[in-house]
Amino acid sequence: MSIHRPYFRIYRPGIHIPNYCTDVRNADNCATLCRSLALLEQDLSEVFSFIEPCDVNLKTYSHRLYEIFLRASTEFETNAKEILQANGYAVKAANRLNICDFHRLESATRLSEFKIELSLWWPKKRVMAPFLEWNEGPSLRWYLNYNAVKHNRHHEFRQANLENTLEAVSAVVAILYCQFDFNTFTAHKGNQAMFSLGNDACFPMSDTMFQVTTPTGWSDEEKYQFDWEHLRDEAQPFQKYNFCSLPRLSDDE
Repeated sequence: MSIHRPYFRIYRPGIHIPNYCTDVRNADNCATLCRSLALLEQDLSEVFSFIEPCDVNLKTYSHRLYEIFLRASTEFETNAKEILQANGYAVKAANRLNICDFHRLESATRLSEFKIELSLWWPKKRVMAPFLEWNEGPSLRWYLNYNAVKHNRHHEFRQANLENTLEAVSAVVAILYCQFDFNTFTAHKGNQAMFSLGNDACFPMSDTMFQVTTPTGWSDEEKYQFDWEHLRDEAQPFQKYNFCSLPRLSDDE
């Protein structure tokens, strides 16, 4: 049986379902979070004016990259906490949540399957899977490096490199997209230019440097199937995903 009511801040594919992701009852800060990504993209684009986006520069590090790396990593944390809290996950205070808690998102979102493509890379486009390690457990290499440089910049400054920065920014793209679908790149803007897909369907144009490949293996039982035109008239059309029912990992795993 498919799912007949969307989970808070969790996008799932479905058949002929109008967009529900930006409903204020789902997330009242969608535009703000998406604008933060736009600013990260803007700053990353400026960095590419000085550091060529190519393989040989992946280990290049600087104070500017350090700033973007930390901002992107904290944006990931913010979004992870927002999803968990919106769905009633309250096993500990928000400021005590860690990567073991964030890993619970995998069961609901399949973040490990997201691929983020950067085509302006040389010698060929760069494809990132910032949550791929969640197939094996809660650890993320780029996130460990973020904590290392945040807490000990003097000895770990080299971790503020282009490779880690790209992984962190692509993680923000993925965790926003698993909440808001294509609105990730448009929700913070006003009126959007549209192009037709035929059959009266339109898609908003976006100037993002990223392309997103989403999970495709959802079973029919895992997909959404509801009449949003009817459901949205209810006082609360969204339901909570039970993250608390998942096995508990220790904080040192």
